[in-house]
Amino acid sequence: MTITKHIKTTAEIYPHKEAVIFKNKRISYLELEKKTNIIANGLLRFGLKKGDRVGVLMPNCIENILCFISILKIGCIEVNFKETPQLETIINAFRETEISLLICFNISKSNFQELSKNFNILNGLSTLMCTNDDKLSFRDDASDMAIIQYTSGTTGESKGVTLTQQSFINASKDRSIEISLNENSRILNMLSLSHSCGKSLLFDSLLLRATFILTEGFVLPKFLKTIINEKVTIITGPPFIFNYLLKLKDGESIQKIKNHLKYIEVGLGMPSSQLIYDLKQAFPWATIINRYGLTENAGAASYMIFRNSTDLKYAASCGKGTRFASLNIDEKGEVIITGTTLMSGYWNDIKNNQIKDYSQGFFTGDLASKDSNGFFYIKGRFDNIIKIAGEKVVPKYIEDVVLQIQGIDEVAVFGTNDNVIEKKIVVYYVANENKENDIKIFCRRYLPSYMMPHIFVRSAQPLPKNQSGKISKNTLQKTFHI
Repeated sequence: MTITKHIKTTAEIYPHKEAVIFKNKRISYLELEKKTNIIANGLLRFGLKKGDRVGVLMPNCIENILCFISILKIGCIEVNFKETPQLETIINAFRETEISLLICFNISKSNFQELSKNFNILNGLSTLMCTNDDKLSFRDDASDMAIIQYTSGTTGESKGVTLTQQSFINASKDRSIEISLNENSRILNMLSLSHSCGKSLLFDSLLLRATFILTEGFVLPKFLKTIINEKVTIITGPPFIFNYLLKLKDGESIQKIKNHLKYIEVGLGMPSSQLIYDLKQAFPWATIINRYGLTENAGAASYMIFRNSTDLKYAASCGKGTRFASLNIDEKGEVIITGTTLMSGYWNDIKNNQIKDYSQGFFTGDLASKDSNGFFYIKGRFDNIIKIAGEKVVPKYIEDVVLQIQGIDEVAVFGTNDNVIEKKIVVYYVANENKENDIKIFCRRYLPSYMMPHIFVRSAQPLPKNQSGKISKNTLQKTFHI
């Protein structure tokens, strides 16, 4: 069954149940079904047909979700982006995917004017909702391509990843089994809906007939209030979000969270084992989850679940894979994912009829090890390895050590450019005071001599992040000068 038909069934069984919450707006499953039918009919009147690509440029909002579901209902494919200063990147991607229509909402006037020169464009959904025609014959199939999702491009050129409804559905089935979510779950999404993880959380919620609580993004002072007021049962986010939660200690807010929050899921970047320890100590009643995945795989490829303190012996692990996604490593230590949650391929390959066979697995570029019990441990990425005097240094080893130091909230390790005479290891860290001496002591204690950092840069402000919430080492490297 497709996600759209599942929504229709849910609307018939639980018409008044809240499907999506965003700020002070609430929409039931019945409203979700009717409004998306109206928008879908509007898209058909606009001349769209099955297989057409539709560009979407919207912030997190209910309109974004309505647009996505409507596009799926008529068998079209969404190409979604978050508005960024790099307008040229967005334009190139929309050209590459040959979109038939671009739908915008709440974007800057200058960007709208520039996009209008290049694409057939709609500003908002009002033009599509000019009738009350809420009857629709669905045209989608679970095997249809649902999304062309562009990677963040943090380690190279951004690529258009094609994901089907079925890949998301399989990933959602995995998640509901692994974490025991159900129709009473209240799923908080702080991620951008233009990110594949944000989309997978939406699929999870709709397939479970749960309630999806959407925020504007990583707005730290506000999201705690949302957790309390909306009685959130599971939160998913990058490590830095949970470093913020840990600072709350045992105040009144924590006691309010305790009444309903059941799961804390860390994803979009491997957390340190120290963060897992700290979360379990601060929230002993909650199940802590380490989620591993990437854009090329809908949802997560593995989960490591920490239900009690005895599980913490695997605090550095990302788990063993799932029912629909298997993890393996080759002789070089590279992680390979196989299964039915993988992408169909990159858009340019498909467009040029150069379809690659991923039945033998997708090589992720992640470096990992596997213990005797079958648990995997992500060590970093091959393209982030620093070569120092013939030795290979994995930045994550150093980052995990530095994050054990009290008072350090974030850390990023990278090497100086290859064109310098002698390459050096740089440590950027966030702390209220100088921690250079502490870092040196810890590194001497826990790391071999060739991994000792050379340069230390303290920041009183959070490190720059990309749209998925990961620390942007590219940004730091560009601004760093010896």
